[in-house]
Amino acid sequence: MTTALDNMGLEELTAKPEDAMRLASLATVEGQRIRAYGGEYYRYRMGDAVVVVRTAQNYETGESELCGMDVHAVSDCVWDCEIVDDISPADYSPLEKRLLVTGPSGDAAVVEVVDADVLPLFYPGTPIKLRMVGFPRRIRYFDSAASYLAAQSGQDGAEAAVLDEGGIFSIGYAQQGEAESAAPAMDENLVLLRGVVKDAKVGETYMGMEPMTTFVRVTVATSLGDVELCHTAEQITEEEKDLVRVGSTVSALCVLSGDAAVGELSDGVFFGEEQDLALLRYFFEHGGADRLRSAMHSECAYISEYGGTRVEGQEAVIAVLKGVEEAMGEGSCYFAYPAHLTGVDASEGQEPPRYHKGKGCLLLSEGGPERYVALCFVETDSLGRIRELHLSCDSRYNFERDQASA
Repeated sequence: MTTALDNMGLEELTAKPEDAMRLASLATVEGQRIRAYGGEYYRYRMGDAVVVVRTAQNYETGESELCGMDVHAVSDCVWDCEIVDDISPADYSPLEKRLLVTGPSGDAAVVEVVDADVLPLFYPGTPIKLRMVGFPRRIRYFDSAASYLAAQSGQDGAEAAVLDEGGIFSIGYAQQGEAESAAPAMDENLVLLRGVVKDAKVGETYMGMEPMTTFVRVTVATSLGDVELCHTAEQITEEEKDLVRVGSTVSALCVLSGDAAVGELSDGVFFGEEQDLALLRYFFEHGGADRLRSAMHSECAYISEYGGTRVEGQEAVIAVLKGVEEAMGEGSCYFAYPAHLTGVDASEGQEPPRYHKGKGCLLLSEGGPERYVALCFVETDSLGRIRELHLSCDSRYNFERDQASA
């Protein structure tokens, strides 16, 4: 999403392919490395502007490959939200995500997620934190709500929608769902919002110690949380420049960008039983065995009572899981549900089961949502990485699906 550079007057940095490559190379050398499941991100700050380079590991050559570049900005606006749907376009790589998210207000917004692959899964209802920035395509400032209402009456089509204060309308996404629309085609990730300015300041960009551009940064209150809107002075009229101040009303048609590498994920992925099971759940339902590598110990073992196999070593385990992935089809696809053991039946004369009441696991179903075939357990090393992946069909285990997975 390098077009957002326009909002900070930095479009010249990617005007030519060789310019974009030069910027990406600089970011990978001098930027902050953020570890992801399927690769790495490099976050490079240029004053208040941020460039994030996506790289993926080629496991055949052993080399890291450049996948693309995103643009973000410095922001203190963090949303606590949950995923409604993963609406990523088909041409997005595993390191990119476009999500529809919501919050307590019930409003929903389409967000282009930066550093998305630090998240283990993308199911509806999954809570996430996003550091939020908005890049307006069009933006207007008003001295009052009445001025905003009067201006909206002169708009055409969906952009004439009158929003409540703090309202968000995923206008592009809504248009995609219309069977036929007389309005011109609109990008799915465009969002219309209205809010009150809580803070206004000048954004500055630098390359090293060399100043480059300035732009407008305004913090706007919305029903999902505050968002930092970034735009150039040229995007507004001379009359409206005097309204770039606290208390003014803003109406913006913009692309929202949310950085998922925030809080405990600020340096990238971390491991533990909960995260490992979430990652495995996504694998069993969507594939992507290579994404599990970073979460596995080099001497990881795979034990399947269901399949009667045991293999050891990360590469051997990945090979087995790729076989599982290749076999996934309509009649053999897996459904994976977070679950936990509620008890273990007594077994006189038999070796007691390995796991005990309260142990977390995945309940695997094959070929249908209720056709249970195995429980998936993990044992972790001191860093939380998977030391052993165990598929059990021991009937002595009593289990219950977790409420969140219903």
